[in-house]
Amino acid sequence: MEISINAAILCPLPFPKSNTARWKPFKAPSLRFRFLRKNGDANGLFRAHSKLEVEDHDNAEMPQENFKESDFESEVKHNHIWQLFKEAQQNILYLNNQRLLAVEELNRANQEKQLLLDRIEQLEAEKRAGVGKDKQSLCCELLLRIDSMVLTGMINTAEASNLRKAVMDYKISVADISLDNVQKSDAELLSELRHFSYGSKKSGFHIIHICTEMAPVVEVGSLASYVTGLSCALLRAGHLVEVILPKYACLNLSEIQGLREIEAESYSYFDGQLHGNKIWTGVVNGIGVTFIQPLYYSSFFNREKVYGYSDDFERFSYFSRASLDYITKSGKQPDVLHIHNWETAIVGPLFWDIFVKQGLGDTRILLTCHGFDSQCLEQPDKLALCGLDPSRLHRPDRLQDNAKTHLVNILKVGCIFSELSDFEVDNLKAVVWNATRNSVQVLTSIRIMYFHCFIFMGSKMPSANRALESLQKALQGENMRFMNKYDEALSHLIIAGSDIILCQSFHDPLLQMPLKALKYGAAPIAVASNENRFRPVADHDQEATKFSQFISSTFGNMSLSEALNEIKYNPSKWKQSMVTSMAMDFSWDAECCDIHVSAYTVLKSL
Repeated sequence: MEISINAAILCPLPFPKSNTARWKPFKAPSLRFRFLRKNGDANGLFRAHSKLEVEDHDNAEMPQENFKESDFESEVKHNHIWQLFKEAQQNILYLNNQRLLAVEELNRANQEKQLLLDRIEQLEAEKRAGVGKDKQSLCCELLLRIDSMVLTGMINTAEASNLRKAVMDYKISVADISLDNVQKSDAELLSELRHFSYGSKKSGFHIIHICTEMAPVVEVGSLASYVTGLSCALLRAGHLVEVILPKYACLNLSEIQGLREIEAESYSYFDGQLHGNKIWTGVVNGIGVTFIQPLYYSSFFNREKVYGYSDDFERFSYFSRASLDYITKSGKQPDVLHIHNWETAIVGPLFWDIFVKQGLGDTRILLTCHGFDSQCLEQPDKLALCGLDPSRLHRPDRLQDNAKTHLVNILKVGCIFSELSDFEVDNLKAVVWNATRNSVQVLTSIRIMYFHCFIFMGSKMPSANRALESLQKALQGENMRFMNKYDEALSHLIIAGSDIILCQSFHDPLLQMPLKALKYGAAPIAVASNENRFRPVADHDQEATKFSQFISSTFGNMSLSEALNEIKYNPSKWKQSMVTSMAMDFSWDAECCDIHVSAYTVLKSL
């Protein structure tokens, strides 16, 4: 019997990379099998109805040589089969290799995709960080980076001064400076800055605030909003403003853009030795801010509160000295150093006794006092901690206190008045008793006409709170509410909901109550009738501010009783006065900024 088998085996080709051949069947060679058949079958293995094509020969007996030929063909068949198996195995191995290569390529593609997504996320984060960064903000960041280059020794103070002038003189053209440039390394950024051309100096001032508070990174009292409000207004007016602060542990870091540590340390003199400081820089509301962090005296500002410790004099005299050391080492030459309250008032004697000869001959000092509640009376020998000579300063014409002559007074700049004296308390009692006879709201957070109510809120000053407690006892049982602590948010609600705000003075430098009252549509009315005693000594018509003139002509001569009658009997006129008041612009960008620029101009001419 002969059996012919035509076999076809599919042989897969490699995965096509482009337009290559498709899969094709691999056709094996035809095989011819011969079997001996006896009794119509071959040992029962095959039947006549087999699907195989069978050739049956008439001869019942096969010659011997046919057996030999059959063995040869069997061996050939065996070899062919094994060859096919080998080829199939090779194809399988090839497919496996291709599959592994495809998996590796897929993994690489996924990694590249992830890297791309990460980069996109980074760029979006940088974009978000750059939102609101105007030309002035970028200018401030560049100036802070120049400070870093000086402290790390990349450039000297002379080149730093030239680079600062280049940035300051052309800050209107800082559109050429992108966020990418600011994020470069110091070496790359230095190369970019050296391409600036130098021009004529513009008329703007370079002001550095040395202070202990700044909104919104660290806020305790009115100083914080004052520094930020004034600085932003000066920036918008074309001046360059910087701020130096201690690096408190309680800083609100989320409000600081691009906070970075300068690699090199800055050293300052204290208690007879040089001590290292870490210098941090960042931008707050578009203002370049430098933070000083003592290393040896690390506990000075690593505390829960800003003020109220027995070593406050040591803490802030260290900070004041470190600020001046940093300014001179970085090669800054500001027009004005603006210092605030007693905490940085010691910058004055330090400047004139030590630093004025260290390249700051053209710099002037402006001190602003935001409250005279604390004069910081100290033993004279403590002045030596920051390098001052106690014997030269403990004199009647310098820092010796007039009342306690054995002590020095860091704020020996003017007269001191009580925030709320017995005289004002007596006036308040009379005002309240008189007003309770009138059915109208005075100080309340709910606008209900023909209902009288007084609200008194405490202060951050202990003396005012003690006076308020005395007033509360005297007026017990009246329609009023006392809160013996200060709450900033609640104070805004009270002003917004009131018709009248009783002011101790129209020239209140601390809380600026008259300004706030006008903006919220409440009338500022003086508690005392002799308001003139609060006015400055040099208060002449030609020197009066627009605010003073407006207050004087609108509410200055009006008593509380007269204001109550105006509300009750002439409401339309009262309403028009309030509308006019709210439309007036007494913001930092208006007269407030102009007054400070005038002060800086006078200082520079001295």
